[in-house]
Amino acid sequence: MPDAVNLTPSFRVDGLGARLARRIWRPRCLLCGEAGHLGLDLCSACVEALPWNRSACDRCGLPLPPAPEGVDGTSATCGACLRRPPPQRRCVAVFRYAPPLDRLLPRLKFHADLAAGRLLAQLTAAGCEGAD
Repeated sequence: MPDAVNLTPSFRVDGLGARLARRIWRPRCLLCGEAGHLGLDLCSACVEALPWNRSACDRCGLPLPPAPEGVDGTSATCGACLRRPPPQRRCVAVFRYAPPLDRLLPRLKFHADLAAGRLLAQLTAAGCEGAD
């Protein structure tokens, strides 16, 4: 069994009221105000601009240079972790801290914007789906 944190299906977590509200009030982009894309509070342009951390150290999560063409870059460890391995076995950092993500995190952290928190949670969960 995988080391999953929450195995509860989302339809049971959201509840009927939340699902109905999403059908009545369509999502709007939290960054630019355009119509949401794929049920998220982000438009398609802002989704494309997200700084996904596609090439990262398996041990600490820091970004690494992209793998050369034709090389499978699914598993890599940075030099610092090779020299002195951290105590954790694996770290998944879904994003790099860059625009437009740098506008969403402060909204949650300093302004208690729960819509930004929900969006960040959805994006993080989607980014962690393939991580073992």
